[in-house]
Amino acid sequence: MTIGAAPSLVLLGSPHLQAGHTRADLPDKLPGYLVAYLATRGDWVLREELAVLLWPQASEAQAQNNLRVNLARLRPHLAEWGLQERFVAERRRLRLDLPSDVADLRAAHAAAEWARAAASSAAPFLDGLSFRAFTVMGEWVRTERETLRHLWRDALLHAAQGAPPQTRLDLAARVLQTDPFDEELLRLQLDALAELGRGAEALRVYQEFDGRARSELGIGASPALAAHARRLSPDGGQGGDGAPGAGSGVDDALIGREAELDLLEQQLQQTRLVVVVGLGGSGKTRLARAAISRLSRTVQSSLWLASVDAGSVDDLVHRIADGLHCTLAAATDATDATDAAAALAAHIGQRSLLLLIDGVEPLLANVEPLQRLLDHLLDACPGLGVVLTSREPMGLPRAALLRLSGLALPVPDGVRPALATDAVRLFVREAQRIRPGFDPRSAVAELAAIARSTGGLPLALRIAAGWMRFLSCADVAAAIPRELAKQGPDDGDGAGLRAMLSYTWRHLTAAEQDALAQLSVFGAPFSAQAAGDVAHAALPVLGSLVDRCLVLPLPPPASGDDDRQRFELQALVRQFAAGELARDWTRQQAAQARHADHVRHALARADILRRREPGAALAVIGRLLPECRLAWTWAADNAQPAFLAATAPVLASCFEVEGRYSEGVSWLAQAQRSLDPERRADLAALAAIGVAHGRLLLRLGDPASAGPLLRQALDHARAVDHHGQMIDGLVALGMFESRRGANEVEIDCLRQARAIALDDGDPERAADIAGRIAVPLVRIGDLAEAESMWRESLAAERAGGRWQAAAHTACNLGRLLLEARRFDDAQALLEEALRLCGEYGFASVRSVVLINLAMLHMEAGRASAALSWGELALTEALRSGEQRAGTAARLVLAEVLLATPEFDRALPYARDALHYAHVSGDLQNVLGALDVIAQWCARCGDMARAALLWHVVIDRPGASRGIHDATEAHRRAAALSPEVLAAARAAAVDIDVTTLVEQALADCKRLLD
Repeated sequence: MTIGAAPSLVLLGSPHLQAGHTRADLPDKLPGYLVAYLATRGDWVLREELAVLLWPQASEAQAQNNLRVNLARLRPHLAEWGLQERFVAERRRLRLDLPSDVADLRAAHAAAEWARAAASSAAPFLDGLSFRAFTVMGEWVRTERETLRHLWRDALLHAAQGAPPQTRLDLAARVLQTDPFDEELLRLQLDALAELGRGAEALRVYQEFDGRARSELGIGASPALAAHARRLSPDGGQGGDGAPGAGSGVDDALIGREAELDLLEQQLQQTRLVVVVGLGGSGKTRLARAAISRLSRTVQSSLWLASVDAGSVDDLVHRIADGLHCTLAAATDATDATDAAAALAAHIGQRSLLLLIDGVEPLLANVEPLQRLLDHLLDACPGLGVVLTSREPMGLPRAALLRLSGLALPVPDGVRPALATDAVRLFVREAQRIRPGFDPRSAVAELAAIARSTGGLPLALRIAAGWMRFLSCADVAAAIPRELAKQGPDDGDGAGLRAMLSYTWRHLTAAEQDALAQLSVFGAPFSAQAAGDVAHAALPVLGSLVDRCLVLPLPPPASGDDDRQRFELQALVRQFAAGELARDWTRQQAAQARHADHVRHALARADILRRREPGAALAVIGRLLPECRLAWTWAADNAQPAFLAATAPVLASCFEVEGRYSEGVSWLAQAQRSLDPERRADLAALAAIGVAHGRLLLRLGDPASAGPLLRQALDHARAVDHHGQMIDGLVALGMFESRRGANEVEIDCLRQARAIALDDGDPERAADIAGRIAVPLVRIGDLAEAESMWRESLAAERAGGRWQAAAHTACNLGRLLLEARRFDDAQALLEEALRLCGEYGFASVRSVVLINLAMLHMEAGRASAALSWGELALTEALRSGEQRAGTAARLVLAEVLLATPEFDRALPYARDALHYAHVSGDLQNVLGALDVIAQWCARCGDMARAALLWHVVIDRPGASRGIHDATEAHRRAAALSPEVLAAARAAAVDIDVTTLVEQALADCKRLLD
């Protein structure tokens, strides 16, 4: 099919070409993607840009070849559609001259033609194209889709201003079709309805919105919108049960037990006897009541017996008979329980009956009579179903067990919003009964904390919600652990949080109490073996605690390093049990010591694994972090230097690799404060912690704090002749000297470390340090020795499967070859490093690799590719919080832009790089940023300013060889006159780098403003 004259491209919605009544859909494959991308850009597109967008991991040659092949595949489609004349392919760039609805939307918005822009389609950009195998282009589509939707919505809001009510109503309806929870547009719709005299309809629309929001998001309309809708209602919000916001919008519906109700119904059909077991306050009674309500349509009758105060099964039989209006004396002359049960069974007969007995704990002292009664009734009455609730397991052979735990809790970074989780919904409902104006949107974090600390137990949530009469959400969240930690007389069966658990605690055996108390030292899921090792919980005891819902078995993980069953304490139980353990200080200390020993051994195993399988080791360490936090705090508070010394390097490595520098610094500083350098026993721990702390501070860009820490740590290691920590300290001190630009000092530190490793017979560590020595060797220009040492180090790392080190070395060696302009060899090594980062999650290495790839493409003259890699590098550095990498990424972006017609875009990047390098004391990047700003000044014709900046950089003693040579080359290329050079030399006499930086930042601010 050939498209006729004057075709246009529809990109909003299902993308297709349109000419009159003729339509051709874009295929969901690369030719369709190319047409969509080129038409959206609407201008020349560099081939390098497309190659990087489509095949970012391929070499330049391979990506360009892929592009040529696919452009050849595109041409038959263009011929079929009659577009061959509109497609222009030059040696370095491409263009598709084709009008589109996206171009119309952008043009109308730019021209403030709001009605025209608002008339655009509301359908998503490129809806239906999957972009399979082209992840980067898919990300571009998602960004573009959001941008276009924002433009369209903005145009619609502008078009609505001053428009007639019906027009505003129609415009609002268009947005609400795509986003039904847009409150600003809903308010526009409600106002329009009110102006048209349709107040009742406005009320109905609001109520439907509020109900849908509660159902799908777990929270209704905002109080502001509710008040606005109330003012628009027919009675002006002065009365009437139907007014928006009347009452508090809360009800008594059961929240979050749909799955349990379904399971209860299924179990009744299968066994006809179900025991619902759960802690006090878990909602057993409410679940049973909901079951009666649901099952009433399938049974002839039901009987509810509230808390059984009967002291015997005989009493229970008579209570059931009374509830069923069965007179036992008239049915039989016998008085024993067997005859009474027979008479009761005869009365029930074939009837369909649901019997629910709530709270059978008083009968569990002797469960056999209860079992005989239930067996007799179930055998004689085929239509009978029985549900029992209990805080204790019963051991009835024919009964199905339904364990009732807490409601669903918010999960950090989870898919479901915190306000939509069941535990938060219940708390909000109860809080709004007491405080009708309470807006949960203002306290999402506090609500999530409340839900987690209560473990989602409904009664605990209701008790905590009651405190909203006089406390804020933050106060309630803080009060829950305090209430549970109170030590005083037994709460009995009162109404407090402790009272919820005290009954169950009193009915545990001594062994169960002891195990439960000691299990509270765990801060994360644990295995049965760990429970035995740390809490001395034998398997029968652990099983009993599981049956009582005090310990919860967890579903198996989707993936992991092992498939062992894991358990955890319900959150409220853990806090209660921790309070009980705290009553016996000696027992508490012993349990925490065993827990710390458990953590230390687990981290040691993970550290061994880390050397060979870093990805798997990181997963193990990540799972251990909650346990580590507890053990670390205990060790710091109780003078346990051996634990701190052994675990600090492993934990710091985890934080460093994952880019969680600030969190690691917080941990290490806490432990550091607990140790005393006057105690020789603390010195090894101080050395290990000081080195780890200093390294993370360097990663955070704080060398001023890191330097003294590292020197002191090295002194501590030497004082106890700890060779391993001496090596660690010298290597970290070398990192510090690198930040200061002291290359010779850095090399000396590293050579000392290498010598110690060789003396200790550790060639693997020596090879690693050799690779580190290569870095400052490059700075001083000894490139041949640097390449030799890196190749030796990389070979050893590959052979030993030490992939994190291999990624570092491949990145560094790639950079060296890049400086030698051996682009193909450099690209191969950098892509190897990037692949390793992706496979194993080396966040701290990835940003540096991306920077080097950006520099490679820049040096090779591929500006578009360099910009793409540079932007990706900056994004990665910002995500990981690695300030120095972010500075380097900004400098690369600035240098690339300086070589383009858009060189003005370079100044903000250079300004930011200078600022961050200056505040962090990063001399090399300060000088690099001054060089970039000098180039920008030269491009703008300000040769005097450029010459001054170049002169200061070149003459700075601490400048690295690479920066010195690059700056000199830039100065020579500018062909400055002798007069300008002389003036710069004279002006530099009375100015230092700090003053020059401050002046440069002020000039940048003035120019950018």
